[in-house]
Amino acid sequence: MSFIRLIKNDRRFFLFTVLAFLFVFSFIFFVVNYRGARYHFYFESTDTDGYEMEVRQLPSVKGREKIELFTEELLLGPSIQRAKRVFPVGTRAIFCFEHKKVLYLNLSKEALYDFSESASIGQNLKVIEKNIMTNFPSVRKIEFFIEGNSIKFEDKN
Repeated sequence: MSFIRLIKNDRRFFLFTVLAFLFVFSFIFFVVNYRGARYHFYFESTDTDGYEMEVRQLPSVKGREKIELFTEELLLGPSIQRAKRVFPVGTRAIFCFEHKKVLYLNLSKEALYDFSESASIGQNLKVIEKNIMTNFPSVRKIEFFIEGNSIKFEDKN
């Protein structure tokens, strides 16, 4: 009975108890519902010369598979209408792995099938590079391939 009297008489103790309960409840809810990591995806804007950013939550995976999953998700394209796809539908990563801070990314031949006037493989590779360098700071350089053939492009920045 003295505990109930203490709660009635001491408002600070009551407030502290309620806040502690809310914190524990929120923490448990967060841990139970946490399903992965959040990544920022950048796509060229259809409206301006800049980028449109999209935040996606991807499943939590270990090691090198993180970059593979991120790259596959990037190649799927944006979910917002104000953004352009990086490469045409059907483009996929044949291999994607990191070795000594260099990412080796081999894209399928569908990456060459964009025949629109504004299409530029160099610009598309720059978008991929921006996304990977932003989300994976451990990667210092990216080597691009299409169907096993090395692709070189000059970054004019």
